[in-house]
Amino acid sequence: MPPPTSPEEMDEMQDGLPVITLPEHSQTLDKLFRIVYLIQGPSLEGLEETNLVLGAATKYIMESAKDFCIKALMEPKVVEREPLRIFAIAYDHGLEDEARTAAKQFLSQDILIQHVGGQPAPPQELDGVPSTVLYRPFEYVFLSRRYAQFTIADVRWWEEYNEACEIRYGRCDWNSRSMRLRASGMTKKYYEDHRQMAYEVIKDKPCGSPDLPRILTDRVLSHMDWTEYDGCKCCKVILMQTLANFNVELFDMVWKDVEDMIQLAL
Repeated sequence: MPPPTSPEEMDEMQDGLPVITLPEHSQTLDKLFRIVYLIQGPSLEGLEETNLVLGAATKYIMESAKDFCIKALMEPKVVEREPLRIFAIAYDHGLEDEARTAAKQFLSQDILIQHVGGQPAPPQELDGVPSTVLYRPFEYVFLSRRYAQFTIADVRWWEEYNEACEIRYGRCDWNSRSMRLRASGMTKKYYEDHRQMAYEVIKDKPCGSPDLPRILTDRVLSHMDWTEYDGCKCCKVILMQTLANFNVELFDMVWKDVEDMIQLAL
C-alpha cells in the first residue's frame, strides 16, 4: 500500500511509523491474513464471509488469498445449493467463468420458485447486479430448454440412434432362439414412446440435471410390456442396463448440442 501523503493521514503514529486505517472489518482482515500466512488452517464460514474476504483479497492484490476464496466459492456442493448468490458474487468480482458455471446450475433447478416464491426477500448479493445482467441467465435457461426440446423432438436427430433403439427394443442377441417381439410395429411404438417421454422430461425439468437419465429410464420401464420378455430373463436384465446407459448417452448428446448452440453472455 502507498504511504499516507496528507498530514491528516499521518496523525496516528506508532514506533515512528504512520498507522494506516483499513476500512474492512477486523474479522475480514483476520481471515485474509490467516489465508495469506497459512495460520491455523484458514477456513471461510458461509458465502457472506467468502464474499467479503474475496473483495479484500482482490482490492489488496493478494492473489493466493483470491484463489483460495474462489475455490471456496465454487465448491460443487455450494454451487448446487446457492447458484443465484454465487452468480451475483462472481459477477460483482469480475469472475466471468465462475459466473457462467453458476448460471449453468440454474438449468437443473427451478430458480424462480426457490428465490421468488420461496423466500421473503431476495439475496443481498443481488443488490449490486444490474437487472439486465440478472436477466441473462434466466434467458439462457429458457433458450437452453427450448433448444433441448427442439433437439429431442427432431426425428432426424433420433435416426442416428435408430439401430441402437432396435437392439434394445426389438431383438435378443443373447438368447439362442433370437426371440423377437410379436409385432414388428412394436419396436417403432416403443421407439416413439421413448422419444415422446424424453421430450416431456426435458419440458418438466431443465436440461443439465444429472437426474434426467434416471427419470427417463424409470418412465420408459414403467410403460414397457414385460410379457414380451417373459421367456428370457437375461433379456430383461440387459434391456434395463442398456436402456439406462442409452439415456445417459442421449442426454449427454443433447447437453453438448445445447452448450454448442446457446452461449451465456455477461
